Order: sequence, then C-alpha cells, then structure tokens
Amino acid sequence: MVEAAREEEPVFRMEDTENVSLTGFTARGSKVAGIVLRNVRSSRLGNNRAVENTNGIMVYSSHDNTLFNNNADSNEVYGIYMEKSTANRVRENTANRNGDKGIFLSSSHGNTITDNSANLNTWNGILVWSSNENLIRDNWTLRNTYGLVVGESRDNEMEDNTSLPNIFIIMPILLIYTGAVVYLIQKMIVRRLHGG
Repeated sequence: MVEAAREEEPVFRMEDTENVSLTGFTARGSKVAGIVLRNVRSSRLGNNRAVENTNGIMVYSSHDNTLFNNNADSNEVYGIYMEKSTANRVRENTANRNGDKGIFLSSSHGNTITDNSANLNTWNGILVWSSNENLIRDNWTLRNTYGLVVGESRDNEMEDNTSLPNIFIIMPILLIYTGAVVYLIQKMIVRRLHGG
C-alpha cells in the first residue's frame, strides 16, 4: 500500500508519457486522487486499488489507454473520472460506494466502457455527459440513486447493462406487494371462518 506523501497531491501521477504500465498498487489518502493520468497515451493501468481518496482514478486528455481490473471504491467523490479523453478501454473495474458517482465521462468520445461494476454510489453508477460515440456495454449499476445516465451526448451505444434502483425505490414496491399478499390471506381466512 502507498499512502499519499502529501495529501494535496495524487498518490500516483502519470503525465506527458506513453507506453507505460502501472499495475498492482494500492493508492490511498490523497485529497486529489489515488491515480491521475494527464496527457498519457497507449498505456496500461491494471490491478490497482485507488481507495479512500477524494477521487479514485482521474484521466485527463489521455488517449488509447487501457484501464482494467482496478478497484476505485470508497472515495469521497468519484470512482473513475474521465475528461477530454478518447479511444480508451475501461473494462472489468469496480467503482463502488463512492460519495458521488462511480464512473463519470465528461467531454470524452469513442471510449469503450465494458464489464464494470458501479454499485452503491450516492448518485450515479455511470454518468455520460457531453460525450459522444462511446460503447457502454455489460456494466452493472446496482443500488445507486440513478444507474446509468446520459446527458447532452449523442451516438452512444448502450448494450446489456444491468441496473436496479436504490432501496428507497425498491422498499415501497415491496411494501405494496406485501400489503396485497396480507390482504388476500386475510380475505381467505375470513371466507373460511364465515363459510363464504
């Protein structure tokens, strides 16, 4: 595990580089982010844990990278945030229990977001904002306030994503169903008692 040496800096920063790999680290304790990529190209970020930071993984102006099997859980704001970045592959990551959004794409185009879990985040599981021509497929967005949200975007492909609402929406449905079942049972008992 690597703790932030200075809280106001990311634990790991990859900047102005290409063809590098960062794998197998745990980054925690930053008031910025566990891992930041800025102007990075054709690189790999895999099997890392960016947890208990303000943000997990932040990607700015970075292209043709692969983010795979990372854990960006339990951060104060975002799990994985991507801005002005294109042609990246984000697959098999978890972005769970973050204080705002699990995965957030902003002004990022032509990315592939597949087989990720973005569950139990305070607001959105996945938010695609002002981002075009992305493929969003086979992701799980369970028990967020909103599962998968797309705004001010065009030509995004959404396939086979699984989403369930949070407990505040599920509970009333369960209560209504339970009430109906109890009513039917009571009605049946009354009929039997009174021979109706």
